[in-house]
Amino acid sequence: PKETNQPRALAEAQRAVALDPNDAGNRWGLGIILGHERRYAESDAEFEATFRLDPNHADAWAMRSDLITLRG
Repeated sequence: PKETNQPRALAEAQRAVALDPNDAGNRWGLGIILGHERRYAESDAEFEATFRLDPNHADAWAMRSDLITLRG
């Protein structure tokens, strides 16, 4: 089940960011997982980091719009 894999997914995404914090894909992936965890402020911060690294990261813009909808 998804819930049992969330801690592992989060740990691996955090490790990816720690290994290469300047990779927009790593930041985007962590932002997605944090959003699934309902850690919206942290998720948004990762999307902001993604945009600083790659302002045209279309997938991040799409996921951020979902995040805005979820936050209300």
